[in-house]
Amino acid sequence: MPVCECVRKFWYSVEAQDLIEYTLIIAAIALVFFGVLNMLEPNMKHIWTASNSNLSTAGSVALAGSS
Repeated sequence: MPVCECVRKFWYSVEAQDLIEYTLIIAAIALVFFGVLNMLEPNMKHIWTASNSNLSTAGSVALAGSS
């Protein structure tokens, strides 16, 4: 069976239509997710910087206390 015929049968089968629909839904969800992530990025950077600073300070205090 030629490859073109297999592709044509898959493209017009019901399973292929479901697969395409699910792919489009997943793509839409991914776009929304990345849009929300892009909006939250400044807040996430602030939280990450603050927590990193606090952990560094706690590590320094712990090292100073163990000496």
